[in-house]
Amino acid sequence: MACSECGNCPGMGWWKRPYHGTQYGLVMDHDENSAQLLCVPIFRKAGCKVSPNGYAVEKLPEGGWLVELASNLDEPPEVYLSVEPDYQVAMPSLFPIRWNGKQCRVAELPGTRSYLHLRFPNGRVDTIADRVLPLEGGFNFRDLGGYRTQSGKMVRWGKLYRSGRLSELTEGDRKYIQQLGIHTICDLRSPEECDIDRTPLELAQEIRHFPLNLSRNRGKGNNIGHINQALVLSLLRDSYLAFTQSLEAYREFFQVLVTSDPEPVLFHCTAGKDRTGVTAALLLWALDVPWDIIVQDFEISNQFTTQLFQLITTDGDIGSSHPLWPMARAYPENLEAAMAAITAKYGSINEFFRQGLDLEPQWQEALQEKYLVP
Repeated sequence: MACSECGNCPGMGWWKRPYHGTQYGLVMDHDENSAQLLCVPIFRKAGCKVSPNGYAVEKLPEGGWLVELASNLDEPPEVYLSVEPDYQVAMPSLFPIRWNGKQCRVAELPGTRSYLHLRFPNGRVDTIADRVLPLEGGFNFRDLGGYRTQSGKMVRWGKLYRSGRLSELTEGDRKYIQQLGIHTICDLRSPEECDIDRTPLELAQEIRHFPLNLSRNRGKGNNIGHINQALVLSLLRDSYLAFTQSLEAYREFFQVLVTSDPEPVLFHCTAGKDRTGVTAALLLWALDVPWDIIVQDFEISNQFTTQLFQLITTDGDIGSSHPLWPMARAYPENLEAAMAAITAKYGSINEFFRQGLDLEPQWQEALQEKYLVP
């Protein structure tokens, strides 16, 4: 059924929210009067992202950004570079950037993570940063900041991170991550996985373990000689459904998000796409992020298919025809199946938080208060 607002997008499904289609990084959203294009700040590869505030931002291949003003913008914003994701915190150490006509080229600060703050005459501040962090020995390490919610607020940069395994980090990677000031690492892997690939203790003040249930039908894959892609896809889908039954692990994880002080939290599994993907989707949902943006974040894992496949097999045959290839991919239909299963059992995702996880109603308010900014 088409959306009652725009008549074009698929409208409301199980997610009970308007699902506005995405194309080329632009998300169609709605205000009270008309549709407008909103920027989804997923900066991984070079490409222009248009903002309703009258500027475009391009992530440069060599690093840094190119900001270009629209012709109809009367007064340009002030541009600042900082190592702080929060503009108010960064104010004493902001590094101003000058405009060159309608353009502004900004280089990243060496050896550390950089944030670009654009302050407009009306007082609004847009913060721009790389979503995928550059690591040599790690992969799929991302910041969940920058996403806009249904109400127009934004998830804070530099507070919520997701990742794959951390056991192969280089010394440079470790120093880079330590600069992020992560307080708590939440490990979603099994005890056996944690023993094999240990997370470096120096990356955070504490490491908590919240193992999620794996496939309910492990016996399907016992006969290695009969493995094919159809079987692997079935096992993968079963795993997603099993994740949703990890009530105790999710209850403790979401409580940690509210109680962790200071805030920076990193959660991860081995690949950073399945257990981490479902967990990130639930978290972004609780923060009131639109479903289509949640799916976009989930699919970023597909930029790391080669690295993920190398975790699965060492036979050197890397290709989409390999029987295990689906294990290296993130399929949105699996994520939707997990959410649909939750909705079928509890009535809605929000009721899953309340009934399934026994979280108090004010928990979600506290979560949004902590991780969202206007």
